[in-house]
Amino acid sequence: MPQTLQASAGALQNLAACQFDPSVNVRACVRTEKGLPVLVELLRLHDDKVVCAVTTALRNLSLDQRNRELIGKYAMKDLVAKLPQAGQGCRDPSVSDATVGAVLGILFETVRHSADFTRNIHECGGTERLRSLASSYPVYSGRICKYASQVLWILV
Repeated sequence: MPQTLQASAGALQNLAACQFDPSVNVRACVRTEKGLPVLVELLRLHDDKVVCAVTTALRNLSLDQRNRELIGKYAMKDLVAKLPQAGQGCRDPSVSDATVGAVLGILFETVRHSADFTRNIHECGGTERLRSLASSYPVYSGRICKYASQVLWILV
């Protein structure tokens, strides 16, 4: 079952990945057919590979302005919850760098277009988590720490 969810999210990720008309249509179709709430619900799973694929699919779906607004409004709490907790001395082995990077990617996309989502991240405790993550090298890779710093920079 998790493999099917991962593959399905991966297919959406690929179909929604570019600016060609078919991808634009896929992004609109996922929204109009009520696919976004299902994807947000999948963020709550404890399967890292599924969460990574779903998060990347949501990031690609967020290329559509209305999708981005809905994702920012309804998924922010779940996305921030996937980031490591502030002050966590050791790494959660169940969450990969790929998943953390995917979460950072969608946070970047949502906050760079809306001050409201910046406030949402702060209210969900995301600012503290991002600060901690940005300074967590070598627990997390340099790439992840730099990406967290970029998200923090855009929050300002």
